[in-house]
Amino acid sequence: MLRTRPIPGLLAKWLEIVNGVAASDDISFRLYLEIEPHWAARSRGTLAERERRIEGMRAQTRDWAPATLAYVFAPDDEGNLEPGNRLTDLVIARAAFREIARQTAEGLRHPIPVTGAELVIDHMGVVTVRLVGCLQALQGVAVDRIRVCPRCSKLFWAGRRDKSGCSEGCARVLRQGKLRERLRKNRAYKQRLLSRKKEKRNG
Repeated sequence: MLRTRPIPGLLAKWLEIVNGVAASDDISFRLYLEIEPHWAARSRGTLAERERRIEGMRAQTRDWAPATLAYVFAPDDEGNLEPGNRLTDLVIARAAFREIARQTAEGLRHPIPVTGAELVIDHMGVVTVRLVGCLQALQGVAVDRIRVCPRCSKLFWAGRRDKSGCSEGCARVLRQGKLRERLRKNRAYKQRLLSRKKEKRNG
């Protein structure tokens, strides 16, 4: 019997956030060439100008999923995270998860360079390295469970090792495709046998 491993809560949240951007949407391109001018407004311009820029960013990301938008535009209590900072976290998370899934599929174990750590110095002068954003969710996780769905390209957690798709619908379509492929190969094999028998009879 295959054991099911539940997805860690923080990782589930990050996969939902990352999957809220369509697979075809190159968010790194949008971040640096289209959206960036709208969010770096705290240090330049008035509050009204900042709000106008953020509204421009909202307009460009309106087709994203609610969970993704809720993360990017979450109110910041600490006063240091602009929506663009959160969007940068999203770009990092998406690239890291996809690279993990690619290496898992290919049986590789190469280091994955990512940006996302802070050095925090406490009042005693002791340094702590703190992972930020999605990297906290990846700490200690069995990476072979993070996969890309072959049908819809969404990232998903394979609770069971034999899970082939992100949902029951995708898994069903993938199973049917494999079955059709087996039947096609089987039919071709039978036709070859039949033609050999005919050749022997005629030969």
